[in-house]
Amino acid sequence: MTPPMPPPPAPPEPPPPTPSTTGPTNLAGSATGFALSLSWLNPIGEGTPSNVVLDVSGPVNASIPLGVVQSFSYPTVPAGTYQFAVRTLSARGPSPPSNVITLSFPGNGSAGPPVSGGGANGGCASAPQVPTNLAYSRTAGLVTLTWTAPLSGAASYIVNVTGSYVGAFSTPVPMISGTVGPGTYVVNVQAVSTCGVSPASPPVTIAIQ
Repeated sequence: MTPPMPPPPAPPEPPPPTPSTTGPTNLAGSATGFALSLSWLNPIGEGTPSNVVLDVSGPVNASIPLGVVQSFSYPTVPAGTYQFAVRTLSARGPSPPSNVITLSFPGNGSAGPPVSGGGANGGCASAPQVPTNLAYSRTAGLVTLTWTAPLSGAASYIVNVTGSYVGAFSTPVPMISGTVGPGTYVVNVQAVSTCGVSPASPPVTIAIQ
């Protein structure tokens, strides 16, 4: 009896894409009162970027997707000294970060006009309203959360996470993103201003296999 033929060898796996070796350059910025302005040059010749991510560290720590842009501004940065860098995302993966710049902001801004009616905290009467429309999107392991800012204004936001990870993150804008491992996460968000912290938004559940 003829022995069975051995199975053919499996084809070799394609090599992973070569990571980008060039990040954004010439990051420059200014702090004018509460207002932040940034500009930079995205790399060319290594694939078209699909997104630009702003990395912020300091009193607020966040990674903020901006789209394919070469500038960013924000009118009301909370007080403190921050470090900023940008990096691009493409089919080749994340690029190295740009140069890092450090900027200082003098005091608490507000993303909207103060609530009328007087009060001890800069003329506002109560904590900000609850953020609305909390939602998320996924690209592989990268999760992006977005929500609608309250009409009463907010200087920053607190993103609360429970489930497979328990913690809280602060961001100055109504979005945040990051790489998330497998697990189930329950997330809500609160608005922060000089008048206090809002109640938490209705939660969303994120399941990552």
